Amino acid sequence: MIAKGRSYSGVDYMTATHRRVILRGRFVDLFRRVDALVTPTVAVTAFAAGTIGVEEIDGRKVDSHLGWSPFSWPINLAGLPAATVPCGWDREGLPIGLQIVAPWLAEDTILAVAAALEQAQPWADAWPALDRA
Repeated sequence: MIAKGRSYSGVDYMTATHRRVILRGRFVDLFRRVDALVTPTVAVTAFAAGTIGVEEIDGRKVDSHLGWSPFSWPINLAGLPAATVPCGWDREGLPIGLQIVAPWLAEDTILAVAAALEQAQPWADAWPALDRA
Protein backbone atom coordinates (compact mmCIF):
# COMPACT_ATOMS: atom_id res chain seq x y z
CA MET A 1 0.00 0.00 0.00
CA ILE A 2 2.83 2.38 0.84
CA ALA A 3 4.59 1.61 -2.45
CA LYS A 4 1.37 2.26 -4.35
CA GLY A 5 0.92 5.57 -2.51
CA ARG A 6 4.42 6.64 -3.44
CA SER A 7 3.62 6.15 -7.11
CA TYR A 8 1.10 9.01 -7.14
CA SER A 9 2.20 12.45 -8.32
CA GLY A 10 1.29 15.84 -6.91
CA VAL A 11 -1.15 16.27 -9.79
CA ASP A 12 -2.77 12.93 -8.87
CA TYR A 13 -3.09 14.12 -5.27
CA MET A 14 -4.68 17.45 -6.24
CA THR A 15 -7.07 15.73 -8.66
CA ALA A 16 -8.14 13.35 -5.88
CA THR A 17 -8.56 16.27 -3.48
CA HIS A 18 -10.81 18.03 -6.00
CA ARG A 19 -12.89 14.87 -6.46
CA ARG A 20 -13.22 14.53 -2.69
CA VAL A 21 -14.61 18.07 -2.44
CA ILE A 22 -17.17 17.26 -5.15
CA LEU A 23 -18.15 14.04 -3.36
CA ARG A 24 -18.58 15.89 -0.06
CA GLY A 25 -20.82 18.43 -1.80
CA ARG A 26 -23.02 15.66 -3.15
CA PHE A 27 -23.45 14.23 0.33
CA VAL A 28 -24.31 17.70 1.69
CA ASP A 29 -27.02 17.93 -0.99
CA LEU A 30 -28.29 14.42 -0.16
CA PHE A 31 -28.55 15.15 3.55
CA ARG A 32 -30.73 18.18 2.83
CA ARG A 33 -33.37 15.64 1.73
CA VAL A 34 -32.79 12.68 4.06
CA ASP A 35 -31.80 12.26 7.71
CA ALA A 36 -29.72 9.12 7.24
CA LEU A 37 -28.46 6.76 4.59
CA VAL A 38 -28.65 2.99 5.11
CA THR A 39 -26.63 0.68 2.85
CA PRO A 40 -24.91 -2.67 2.96
CA THR A 41 -21.52 -2.24 4.64
CA VAL A 42 -19.63 -4.19 1.98
CA ALA A 43 -20.49 -6.23 -1.11
CA VAL A 44 -19.35 -9.58 0.31
CA THR A 45 -19.52 -11.57 3.49
CA ALA A 46 -16.41 -12.08 5.61
CA PHE A 47 -13.27 -13.12 3.76
CA ALA A 48 -10.16 -14.81 5.09
CA ALA A 49 -8.32 -13.01 7.87
CA GLY A 50 -5.04 -11.50 6.75
CA THR A 51 -6.24 -10.73 3.22
CA ILE A 52 -6.89 -7.25 1.85
CA GLY A 53 -10.10 -8.22 0.11
CA VAL A 54 -11.51 -10.35 -2.66
CA GLU A 55 -10.72 -10.26 -6.36
CA GLU A 56 -14.09 -11.49 -7.62
CA ILE A 57 -17.73 -10.97 -6.65
CA ASP A 58 -20.45 -13.05 -8.32
CA GLY A 59 -18.07 -13.96 -11.15
CA ARG A 60 -17.00 -10.37 -11.82
CA LYS A 61 -13.43 -9.18 -11.26
CA VAL A 62 -13.07 -6.36 -8.73
CA ASP A 63 -10.12 -4.42 -7.35
CA SER A 64 -8.96 -6.42 -4.32
CA HIS A 65 -8.39 -3.24 -2.32
CA LEU A 66 -11.66 -1.33 -2.81
CA GLY A 67 -13.87 -3.39 -5.10
CA TRP A 68 -15.49 -5.29 -2.26
CA SER A 69 -16.35 -2.10 -0.33
CA PRO A 70 -18.22 0.15 -2.77
CA PHE A 71 -20.62 1.29 -0.05
CA SER A 72 -18.13 2.20 2.66
CA TRP A 73 -15.07 3.72 0.97
CA PRO A 74 -16.96 6.75 -0.40
CA ILE A 75 -18.28 7.42 3.11
CA ASN A 76 -14.76 7.24 4.52
CA LEU A 77 -13.42 9.43 1.73
CA ALA A 78 -16.05 12.07 2.45
CA GLY A 79 -15.27 11.94 6.18
CA LEU A 80 -18.85 11.17 7.18
CA PRO A 81 -19.81 9.55 10.46
CA ALA A 82 -21.08 5.99 10.08
CA ALA A 83 -21.69 2.82 12.03
CA THR A 84 -22.02 -0.78 10.99
CA VAL A 85 -24.46 -3.12 12.69
CA PRO A 86 -25.36 -6.75 11.96
CA CYS A 87 -28.48 -7.18 9.85
CA GLY A 88 -28.32 -10.92 9.25
CA TRP A 89 -26.03 -13.92 9.07
CA ASP A 90 -24.43 -15.80 6.22
CA ARG A 91 -24.52 -19.60 5.79
CA GLU A 92 -21.50 -19.95 8.06
CA GLY A 93 -23.07 -17.87 10.83
CA LEU A 94 -20.92 -14.80 10.21
CA PRO A 95 -22.60 -11.40 10.48
CA ILE A 96 -23.69 -9.39 7.45
CA GLY A 97 -23.26 -5.68 8.02
CA LEU A 98 -25.61 -2.77 7.51
CA GLN A 99 -24.03 0.69 7.33
CA ILE A 100 -25.80 3.71 8.79
CA VAL A 101 -24.53 7.11 7.63
CA ALA A 102 -25.58 10.59 8.72
CA PRO A 103 -24.40 14.15 8.10
CA TRP A 104 -21.48 15.61 9.98
CA LEU A 105 -22.21 16.11 13.69
CA ALA A 106 -25.30 13.87 13.53
CA GLU A 107 -23.91 10.84 15.29
CA ASP A 108 -27.03 10.85 17.50
CA THR A 109 -29.08 10.00 14.40
CA ILE A 110 -26.81 7.04 13.66
CA LEU A 111 -27.13 5.76 17.22
CA ALA A 112 -30.93 6.17 17.18
CA VAL A 113 -31.24 4.21 13.92
CA ALA A 114 -28.88 1.52 15.24
CA ALA A 115 -30.89 1.25 18.47
CA ALA A 116 -34.16 0.93 16.53
CA LEU A 117 -32.67 -1.81 14.36
CA GLU A 118 -31.36 -3.69 17.38
CA GLN A 119 -34.77 -3.44 19.04
CA ALA A 120 -36.41 -4.93 15.93
CA GLN A 121 -33.69 -7.55 15.36
CA PRO A 122 -31.61 -8.13 18.52
CA TRP A 123 -28.02 -9.09 17.82
CA ALA A 124 -26.10 -8.32 21.01
CA ASP A 125 -26.07 -11.96 22.14
CA ALA A 126 -25.35 -13.48 18.71
CA TRP A 127 -21.71 -14.46 18.19
CA PRO A 128 -20.18 -16.43 15.34
CA ALA A 129 -18.33 -19.63 16.15
CA LEU A 130 -14.69 -18.71 16.74
CA ASP A 131 -13.26 -22.22 16.60
CA ARG A 132 -12.69 -22.18 12.81
CA ALA A 133 -9.20 -22.92 11.55
